[in-house]
Amino acid sequence: MTSADLQRLADDYWESVLTAAPTYATLLGDRRFDDRIEDVSAAAEDNLRATWSSLLAEVDALDTEALGDAERVTRGLLRNELATGVEQLGLRPTELASDQMEGIHAGLL
Repeated sequence: MTSADLQRLADDYWESVLTAAPTYATLLGDRRFDDRIEDVSAAAEDNLRATWSSLLAEVDALDTEALGDAERVTRGLLRNELATGVEQLGLRPTELASDQMEGIHAGLL
């Protein structure tokens, strides 16, 4: 795998973040998701976790020797984001945010 593969993986990760958090995408100025709101179902979290697990496996398969210094940093940061995200989704954070101060409703404010 090459630096082009790393770029594709980073792009795929960012696209998955915006797709999973459409209100965040809108706040960043990406108008493609203006007609959506976060899907906080267990199925949506499972799908995102599967996507990130797959991306993580591809990042782990990258040949770090073929990457330059800056690309190794990018790979490390991307790997950390994916691994942390997969772990966090396994904890079902949406189920824990069930009071008037935390949750999607408060985040929209």
